[in-house]
Amino acid sequence: MKNFLRLADSHWPITEFDLDPACTNPSPNFRPNETEYVLPRQINPEIDEATQAAIEIHPLLINGIWTQQWKVVAVYNQQGASDSVPMRLH
Repeated sequence: MKNFLRLADSHWPITEFDLDPACTNPSPNFRPNETEYVLPRQINPEIDEATQAAIEIHPLLINGIWTQQWKVVAVYNQQGASDSVPMRLH
């Protein structure tokens, strides 16, 4: 589902379901009023999917184009952590 930015108050994300609650199936061609809402340009970050995840954060206006921003976070692997940390038995 696409995330839109509302220009009037920088509210993000807004989806097509927020704009039209009667929408039962997202349309790939859905475009809200483009003077009020913007679909930010998507530039996906390069991550190591085994150890990192990318989380969308508020878009920024870069050279006049709203651009999606990302926060890269470490993924905690429960099995990997238990393998690498010795357990103490009492």
